[in-house]
Amino acid sequence: MALAFLHPARLTSTRHLKQNFSHTLADKVGLPSQERQRFITHIFGDNGIIAHGTDHMDIADRLQHMAESTENRSVQKLIELMSPLLVENAKGLERPGLHLANPLWTNNNCESLNHCLKQALSWRSLKLVELVQKLHSIITDTKQGSATSDLWCGRIRPR
Repeated sequence: MALAFLHPARLTSTRHLKQNFSHTLADKVGLPSQERQRFITHIFGDNGIIAHGTDHMDIADRLQHMAESTENRSVQKLIELMSPLLVENAKGLERPGLHLANPLWTNNNCESLNHCLKQALSWRSLKLVELVQKLHSIITDTKQGSATSDLWCGRIRPR
């Protein structure tokens, strides 16, 4: 995989980061709803740090400033933990040739592929060995089907 995709951009689901941030502020930090919403809007809102950051350095600076200006130590730590993911997303979006209609990326495509895979496997909880065997058989069948397809399309000629 690393040979096929040299230096890939890694994008984390912004939607899930926002949800995780919100849940952590509520459940672990115990912030009241109004204060929690203020932090979320300041980072993820339409006029927030992510939407108006000019580049990854600007976003990093804004997040650091926000963490430093917050009195709640738990919120500071949470912002510091989340900052690298948000900055990595910004770096990934700055890559030449990458133009996303919505920079607040979600991983719906990955979730859809995961759903298709689960349907193909007739998904149920399996022991690891059974799961590996099932995945191996799917990959083997797909590989054989692909080879047969190439043979019949004339891309590969038997000797």
